[in-house]
Amino acid sequence: MRIRLRCARAGDGWSQKPGETIDVPTGEARRMVAAGQAVALEEFPPEPDPPEGAAAADGGADAPARRKRKTKRPDDPAATD
Repeated sequence: MRIRLRCARAGDGWSQKPGETIDVPTGEARRMVAAGQAVALEEFPPEPDPPEGAAAADGGADAPARRKRKTKRPDDPAATD
């Protein structure tokens, strides 16, 4: 996926400047555009549908219930007797 950088990037032995056009995997491009670090130069392909039975990423009704804490935390005022 082609993107134009809005900020500099660097790693061990390489660097990229703002304004450079680079090719990155679609997932990385999505994250960088969402964070305001880059501008997409082509349309994103549609995201694949999640597999059936997959839990919702936002903790929806399909998400597993959270377990309750069995012990009180030491910094909890109710824990002192």
